[in-house]
Amino acid sequence: MFKKRPDKTTTGLINATVDCFANSTVQALASLPELNVYLNDFFSTQSALGKLLEDRRSNEEPDNDTRSFDLSVPSTPLHEALSILLSQLQETIYERRSISVWSFLNVLEKIFNSRISKSQHDAHELLQLILETLEKEYVSVQLFIGVNEELFNDSPISIAQFPFSSLSINQLRSVECGGSSSLGFDHMAIYSLPTPRKPSISLPDLIKENQREVIEGYNCVKCNVLFCIDVLSKSPDPTPTERENLKQLKKLNVTLKINDDLPPSLQAFVDQTCKRYKYQLKSTLIKNHGLAKPPKILPIHLSRSIFLQSQAVRNSCKVEFDEILALDINESIMEEAQKFIDEKLKEAIQDAKEHKPTDNNSSETLPPNLLFTEDEKHVGIEEPMFVENAGQNSEDESLSSNEHVESSNTVTNADNESKNLESTANVESETSIKKCTYKLQAVICHQGSHRIGHYECYRRKPHYYKTSTSNEFLSDVPELLFKAPAEETAGPPSEAPLSDPSPGVDESNQDISSDAAKSPESSGSRFRRRMSSIISMPKLNDDNSPANSSDQQSKPTRKLVSSSVKNPFWKISDSKITEYKLEDVLKDSGAAYMLFYELLP
Repeated sequence: MFKKRPDKTTTGLINATVDCFANSTVQALASLPELNVYLNDFFSTQSALGKLLEDRRSNEEPDNDTRSFDLSVPSTPLHEALSILLSQLQETIYERRSISVWSFLNVLEKIFNSRISKSQHDAHELLQLILETLEKEYVSVQLFIGVNEELFNDSPISIAQFPFSSLSINQLRSVECGGSSSLGFDHMAIYSLPTPRKPSISLPDLIKENQREVIEGYNCVKCNVLFCIDVLSKSPDPTPTERENLKQLKKLNVTLKINDDLPPSLQAFVDQTCKRYKYQLKSTLIKNHGLAKPPKILPIHLSRSIFLQSQAVRNSCKVEFDEILALDINESIMEEAQKFIDEKLKEAIQDAKEHKPTDNNSSETLPPNLLFTEDEKHVGIEEPMFVENAGQNSEDESLSSNEHVESSNTVTNADNESKNLESTANVESETSIKKCTYKLQAVICHQGSHRIGHYECYRRKPHYYKTSTSNEFLSDVPELLFKAPAEETAGPPSEAPLSDPSPGVDESNQDISSDAAKSPESSGSRFRRRMSSIISMPKLNDDNSPANSSDQQSKPTRKLVSSSVKNPFWKISDSKITEYKLEDVLKDSGAAYMLFYELLP
């Protein structure tokens, strides 16, 4: 009898108007097992917090000194909406099915009391908005734990790390004096890389090129101080003031950074000395930037907007990427980055204890072109817009290969100069390097010009296994605990995840509404009832029987479904699903717009 494969198709998304930018974004998120792990851990923590508060309330009498009666776990509507949508997209199906992304986008609109703009559609901006909002919800729970830690002394609560959270590092080094600036850390959820004006480049080379930048004409404080020390040390008859200033400059120079501020009196002395000796050296700096703290999930944005003769065009440079991406991270910088994170968290918790928390649902920090006010009218267009530089009204085309060659002749010699100055600057510190290896999980591609086009997503399939004892397919992707109510469908063989934490739970009795944007009170109580029932289930082993059962059977053997390895990707264009080989995905280097990598253990 013919049996359908579990990896033949997956759930598509309806493109009612110009939704392909959103459809591709959430399909890419559905390819990330680490995101499932995070969501499950996050909801378990949230449920445990709610249960602990309820236990304290039941054991205490309400009075003015009892804080637990006034506390409630922060609501996280976008986490809930995302988990529901991903559970639907990850469900194993055997017939074509499409759903709408707007159940999720409506929650996002409700959070910010605005609407998704009909005139600006960019998958990168939407992903940035989603990740920023998720992280705000994550931080609200993190601060809730930190501020009320004394309530949970008997049952310490920890929260899983936000998988997209990362830090980038920036540091300047002077070629002339060898001095450097202080380490600067910047929060980062998406690694953005501008594509060069050349026909092609490999992803590792693109990352390396963007880690260095040459800056000319910098007024370096350390260079000026060293000049003053030199001329004053050679002076045959320095004045008492000069001798005192020389002593102070030598002492400061030991730890002086090139962007430090000198005391006003010393700064005036240095300026006067340089002017007297007509010293006007402008230093050449090398700016180094890159990853300081590698995230579990690394989205890479390939920025393809460039300007030629005041016109915005799409850069069609082919960025050649591989399934595996290896990054070298300086371990000492990783330690400094972790210290920076810990200090910032302590400061935030202390600030939250001393001041009333502000409203995190403000749209002031959002990408400017994604949301619009209620006064703005909808603008209907046939295809989504490729917007990285909004507001350009000029006609534009993709950059042709001839334009690549022509423009490459006008590029500055910064790259060559950077290579020549590397040894002089002595940038790399002598410390151990940690290799971080990432695996490709999804690719968002854009077909078209800078102004108009269409988004598609290559999404990695789960690995499916078939058991030897039953007509059942298993998946290696962790099942999401918080999801929409199970639909009663009659179909081919049943499906269960390989790492199913609670296969015996009957979801038909779990009262969860798909409207994740309801009031915090109803949403939270509903969530706690559902999670409590799941977490309280006995732990099951791999053959779905209780771990302590006396009639435990031997583990069934599992046979890998070969097609999930032979054709490991789906190409998803809204509701159209096509199976793809890895090599065919890697060939689409000219259209690649965002790459999603997961850190391997």
